[in-house]
Amino acid sequence: MQEFIQTSWQAVLSANGLREFEDFWAVEHAWFEVPNHRRGGWSGVMCFTLKQADGSELEVFLKRQENQMTTTIWHPIKGMLTFAKEFYYLKLFKKLGIPSLNPIYFAQKQSKHSHRAILMTEALQGFLSLEVYLEQWHQSGWPTSKQQQLIMQAVAQPIRLMHQHHLQHNCLYPKHIFIYFHKPVAQLTRMTQISVSLIDLERCKWQALRLIIQLRDLYTFYCHADKIKFKQALRFFKIYFQIDKLTPYHKWLWRKIVHKVRRKKRSY
Repeated sequence: MQEFIQTSWQAVLSANGLREFEDFWAVEHAWFEVPNHRRGGWSGVMCFTLKQADGSELEVFLKRQENQMTTTIWHPIKGMLTFAKEFYYLKLFKKLGIPSLNPIYFAQKQSKHSHRAILMTEALQGFLSLEVYLEQWHQSGWPTSKQQQLIMQAVAQPIRLMHQHHLQHNCLYPKHIFIYFHKPVAQLTRMTQISVSLIDLERCKWQALRLIIQLRDLYTFYCHADKIKFKQALRFFKIYFQIDKLTPYHKWLWRKIVHKVRRKKRSY
């Protein structure tokens, strides 16, 4: 059995009766995400709190799955559990300085007819998804041009870093980009007052050609960020590429992404 326990969380886990794989597997709580059944197995997510010695509580997410496999370059035939893949990329992101979730516990256990995995991560306290913020701004009014610039720079930075390391998120929806504002949006003056974290790395993969990565992830992002106006989308594109004016190459890439998004939306 493969097992990982974050040292700083070991005492808290033990105090809450979570010492080994079966303890985590036996946790009973309402599902945060109802189990889905696909890839020959199932997986689900719970969200609950753990008590600390001082009586305070810490919110965590617990993912459990059974026989839900995905093929990879390293596991092309039998595949690997999707949470094992996500745990691998959580560790890689941390090593590369790409902000994501902090893993607390991971383990996978295999028997003759069952291959199970558990992944527990820290909750992103105070963060909300970009999807939530886009809906709020669409309903109540957008931040100023300067504030939008700072937010776009903060969001583009980890995406660009991820792509520089040839990592394709493969599911870069606004709901998978989480933001924490250290000051109210109306008071933002620096990009450092904004923290961004990328979540849901189950489908992440290494890709040799950066063009393919950019096409896939930016297309996915724009396709699902339907609250963003055309000029805002183009502005984010320029910020991501750190350019003030589109070159012939960037014009070609922008048109290609826009064409794909429009074609996809016409098919809905």
